[in-house]
Amino acid sequence: MMPEHSASGYIRSIEYIDRYYGEFNPWMLRYVAALHGIACPDFSEGFTYCDLGCGSGMSTLMLAAANPAAQFFGVDFNPEHIRHGEQTRQVAGIDNCVLLERTFGEIYADALPDMDIIVLHGVYSWVSDETKAELRDILRWKLKPGGIALITYNALPGWAPLAPLRDFMREYALGSSVDILDVAREGIKYLHFLAETDAPYFRNNTAARQMLDLLGRHDIRYIAHEFFTKHWRPLYFREAAEDLIKAGLNFCGQFPLYLNYGEICLPTASQSITTTAPNRIAFETHKDFVRNTMFRWDIFVKATPQFAPDSPENHRDIRFGLLKSIGEIQLEMQIPGGRKIGLNGEIYSRILDFFNLNCGATLGETFASLTNYKPEEVVSAVQYMVMLDAVRPFAKHVKTQIPSVAGLSQANRTFADIQLTADGSVVLAAPVFGAGILMGREDADELLGKTHGKQEHTKVFERAAALGL
Repeated sequence: MMPEHSASGYIRSIEYIDRYYGEFNPWMLRYVAALHGIACPDFSEGFTYCDLGCGSGMSTLMLAAANPAAQFFGVDFNPEHIRHGEQTRQVAGIDNCVLLERTFGEIYADALPDMDIIVLHGVYSWVSDETKAELRDILRWKLKPGGIALITYNALPGWAPLAPLRDFMREYALGSSVDILDVAREGIKYLHFLAETDAPYFRNNTAARQMLDLLGRHDIRYIAHEFFTKHWRPLYFREAAEDLIKAGLNFCGQFPLYLNYGEICLPTASQSITTTAPNRIAFETHKDFVRNTMFRWDIFVKATPQFAPDSPENHRDIRFGLLKSIGEIQLEMQIPGGRKIGLNGEIYSRILDFFNLNCGATLGETFASLTNYKPEEVVSAVQYMVMLDAVRPFAKHVKTQIPSVAGLSQANRTFADIQLTADGSVVLAAPVFGAGILMGREDADELLGKTHGKQEHTKVFERAAALGL
């Protein structure tokens, strides 16, 4: 007997690993759109957001708690995912999020509103061509004009020498059990057998050996979902971009942010393509070959650029702030596969000082304060600082008068309890930031009332109150 798959070929008999993805941050997605000249949408009065393939909804619920004026929808065909997500939603008291147990072809019957943002993570490379067409239909009809889509997929050429690993595992292990986790364990065991007996594929393929070592550190549920789904095909960027053009979307940018700058993320010898590539598709394809890309976080928009990338006018209303103290912020970074960035000019310290005192202020307010610099210079400097996580887009202005707080909100108490019983960092919803933020376990324990009498008690609670935790 074979493990259970959905009609689309995706595994439905086990739950996927649930976690929060910072890349889903709507305010960061909005900022990336502005970076590429797309008219910056106004989210101040709320927005609509849909996560297609939401799993148990940790990211969807976290963002809903951090953006109470917005409306969130999570869609997943796995009933256990939705059951667990709905249980969390109710305990957390989150009323601006709807979780739906649906296939992608079924959601039209729910009369969902048009969306400002649609997220598709861990889906597009793992479903049939028919399901891909359903997803493009959703993007075509339900994403608003000017809307933003985040779409992830396994990419080529990075996967080219490694794809046989998946084929070996499936061919050998499928049918060995009805339990997909046992099948995955048997598949990994078989790969280790091939490596240990010096099979030429592993002997002549260093990348395959490294991948096998990496797989040994992954949760077995990840391996089952990643490699044992019926439809699994990495894509070249051109394929994905041309697919999305059919849905009326244009490529805008990608995460991590440094990948949007060829002069930063490419070796010096490969940078000439940044000025000679005939179009963005050619540039992205070149970049993927130089960097041997295996996975892409791509941002598409239902719009065309209306501004220059560094237009002060298009950035004027975007809010920024600090999530760390100035002493914790590093203004240098070695870009993987690229060059080292160091931000040493006075403009960077002036911007840090401004946002330290005016966390969540708009860039227009920054222009008015930093009169020694042209607005274009400020926009450019902030781009680099966001790339280094020195400053971040914010949803709201941080109040100077910190309200007294007795502890975490009901939603964050729920999130903390879930995460404190598992491995990994604690992420809490911050309404001022508009997304989840990382909280150290000791600080989370203190906010939950599990520790007492620490010297830093006041600072922990003041920070939590300032961010709306």
